[in-house]
Amino acid sequence: MAIIKEHPGILIEEEEEEKRRPHKLNSNANIISDLLEIVEKCVHWKNVPPALKECRRQVLEQILRSRATSTTKRYLAEIKKFFEWCRTNRIQTRLPYESSITAIYIGHVAKRVKCSQSVVLTFSALKWLHSFIPGTNPLDSELCRNIVEAAKRDKGKPISKKNPVTNDMIKKIIDKHANENCSLKDLRIATMCTLAFAGFLRYDEFSNVLGKHLKFCDSHMSIFIPKSNTTNSTISERLLKLHGRWKTDIAKDMYVHEDIKRRLQVTNSLGL
Repeated sequence: MAIIKEHPGILIEEEEEEKRRPHKLNSNANIISDLLEIVEKCVHWKNVPPALKECRRQVLEQILRSRATSTTKRYLAEIKKFFEWCRTNRIQTRLPYESSITAIYIGHVAKRVKCSQSVVLTFSALKWLHSFIPGTNPLDSELCRNIVEAAKRDKGKPISKKNPVTNDMIKKIIDKHANENCSLKDLRIATMCTLAFAGFLRYDEFSNVLGKHLKFCDSHMSIFIPKSNTTNSTISERLLKLHGRWKTDIAKDMYVHEDIKRRLQVTNSLGL
C-alpha cells in the first residue's frame, strides 16, 4: 500500500556503632576538621586578630555550605584523596598549592580513571578547595585546564551511529507480529512500524495521527499529518495561489492537478 503524506554520591565515613542518619556538614568527619585546620594555617587567615578568630571559623563553615550538600560531600571525598596523595609523596599540606602540583595530581587521576567525569570532579573539588583563601586560584591556570581538556578527549567515547531501518527489518516485524495467531497489540505494532517507515514519519508526527486522518484509496493510502516541524506545504501553496492570482483553493484546484503517480514513486520503490 503506497502512502501520501499531507502536511499541515559518595558518603562521608562514620563509626559503625552509630545509627544511620542524614549527613551534616558539621559532623565528626575527619576531612572537615583537617580541611579547616589547613585553611586556618594559611597566611591570609592566620594573621586575623585574636578577637576575630571565632568569626573566622564561622566564615569558613559558611563557605562549606556554598555548594549543595551532595556536591560538598563529593568534593570532600576528592579533597581527602588529594591530601592522602600529598602525604604519600611527602608534599607539604599547605594552601595554596602550586599549579604544577595540582596539574600533576589531575594527570595522575586521569591515568587511573576510565571516564572524564572523574577528572572534571577532581578539578572542581580542588578549585573549590582553593576558594577558601583569597588570591589567584592555581586551578585557573591554562596548565590545569589543558590537562582536563586532554582527559575529555582521551576518555571520550566515540560516536556510534545506529544503522538505519531497512525494508527487510520491516518485513521481519510484519512476519513476527502480523501472523495468523497475532493479537490486536501485535497488529498495532506491525501497523505503526510499517506506516511510519513507508511514510517517512517522525514519532512526533505519527503519534498525533488519529483514525479520522487516514483515507484509503484504490491505489494508495492518504495520511493527514496534524502537526509537523518539517512541512513547507503552507508556504508553497500560498505562493502558488499568489503566482496564479487565485483567490481560493477551489479556484486553484480547477487549473492545477497533482500527479499522484509521481508522488507515489518513492513509497513504491521501498518494496513493501
